[in-house]
Amino acid sequence: MQPAGKERVNQTPENSAHMTQNQSRQIQTSQKLEQCQRNAEEVKILMKDNVDKIFEREGKLDNLEVRADELKDMAMNFQKTAKIVERKTYWEKWRWYLIFGGIVILVVIIIIVIIAIQFTGGESEGASPAEERATDPDDTNG
Repeated sequence: MQPAGKERVNQTPENSAHMTQNQSRQIQTSQKLEQCQRNAEEVKILMKDNVDKIFEREGKLDNLEVRADELKDMAMNFQKTAKIVERKTYWEKWRWYLIFGGIVILVVIIIIVIIAIQFTGGESEGASPAEERATDPDDTNG
C-alpha cells in the first residue's frame, strides 16, 4: 500500500518528457539564481570599493580644507605685510623728495644771495678804497 497523498506516477514517455522539462526549468532557474548571486556579489564588491573611495576622498577633502585655511591665513599676513611695506616705501620716497627739494631751495637761496651781493657792488662789506679817497676831504692826491 502506498502512503496517503502520494500516487504512483506511471513512467510514460509523456511523464518522462514532463519531468525532463521540470528538471530543465529547475536547472535554468538554478543557473539564473547563481548568476544573480554572482551579480549581487560583484555589486557588493563594487559598493565596498566605492565606500572605501568615499572615505579616502573625505580624508583628502579634510586635508585640502586645512591647507586652504592655512593659505588663507598666509594670504592675509602677506596682505598686511604688503601694506606696511607700501606705506614705508611711500614715506621713504617722499622723504627723499623733501631732502632733494630742500637742497635745491638752499642752492637757489645761495645763488640769489651771491647775485644780490654782485649787484650791490659789495657795499655791505664797507666802501672800496677808491670810494674812500673820493669822499675824504683831507686827501690832496685825489
